[in-house]
Amino acid sequence: MNATRVGQRARRRGAIRITLLAAALLAVAGTSGGCKPNEPPQILRTWPATGTPRIVLRKVIHGAQDVEPQTGLAAFIRNLAGPTKQVIRRPQGIAVDDRRRLFVVDQENQGVHVLDLDKGEVHFIDRAGKTAFVSPVAAAWCDGKLAVSDNALKQVFWLDASGKLLGTVNAPGGWRRPTGLAWDSTSHELYVVDTVTDEVLVFGGDGQLVRKFGQPGTGPGQFNAPTHLSVAPGGPVLVADSLNYRIQLLDRTGKPLLAIGKQGDASGHMGLPKGVGIDALGHLYVADSGLAAVQIFDQKGDLLLGVGERGSGVGEFEIPTGMAVRGNMIYVSDYFLSRVLVFEYVGGEDDHEQAQ
Repeated sequence: MNATRVGQRARRRGAIRITLLAAALLAVAGTSGGCKPNEPPQILRTWPATGTPRIVLRKVIHGAQDVEPQTGLAAFIRNLAGPTKQVIRRPQGIAVDDRRRLFVVDQENQGVHVLDLDKGEVHFIDRAGKTAFVSPVAAAWCDGKLAVSDNALKQVFWLDASGKLLGTVNAPGGWRRPTGLAWDSTSHELYVVDTVTDEVLVFGGDGQLVRKFGQPGTGPGQFNAPTHLSVAPGGPVLVADSLNYRIQLLDRTGKPLLAIGKQGDASGHMGLPKGVGIDALGHLYVADSGLAAVQIFDQKGDLLLGVGERGSGVGEFEIPTGMAVRGNMIYVSDYFLSRVLVFEYVGGEDDHEQAQ
């Protein structure tokens, strides 16, 4: 190869570098117009459809492109890197912390998307220490620690927000199928569902078992393939008793307080209840994979409102699964549509209007 050709190739490489650098600088210069964290609150749809809104849909998240700025260096790098881990594929459980960081468990991508909704930053956690996730299911934010369950590994891990392994949570005799997770910020306890043993196990912040409750069956306080749960600060405990087609409300010791729903497709019935949550006013939320909807109940078990229906449009569901509720914000994952819907409860404190 002669010196002339070497020089030509060097000049071409230099030109490519300059082009890329210029594009990056132009992208950075344009960040002021497209920064997602500073966008005003929006309303995509409301429920009920007529009258005073009680629930509004604020945002739909498919991945990094809906959180990071759409212009600037972040978008430029994202486009170069490709969408492999930047797009939500098969979301399951969700957790949210007090900084509005959203932790979305993605079963197909085998990890957890960390989406900072205020800062517009994202990253992806694909392992706990040296152990790669295989089939992660649920997450819970535990006062500075992130708990993640993996039912294929039969493990529950504690990580920090960057993904550093802090420890494991171990059931006596080992886990059979750890799934749903919930953190009680008052008692500083982690609740874990084992779907195979039909139990809820409760651990202290040190990872030691404190108590457990539940057994197979159809009676009060018994379960048939429970999947998800939620705990209000100091209780009560809300458990998706999935194959009994009901939601059970229990106290912190497992004493049954109320069962809501039965198998069916009418309002207030259950198709396959999964994600559950409790908002700041005590409303009970149920994401039903079978009915493709979210139903809202009061703590007497009365249906207040249904949200969504089957479809792929705005505010519609195919297979809603995970749920996280913080304050009056409700986050619901749709496993089939590969997205997370962000709702807000905007009704009044004394709102107990029945669904029409």
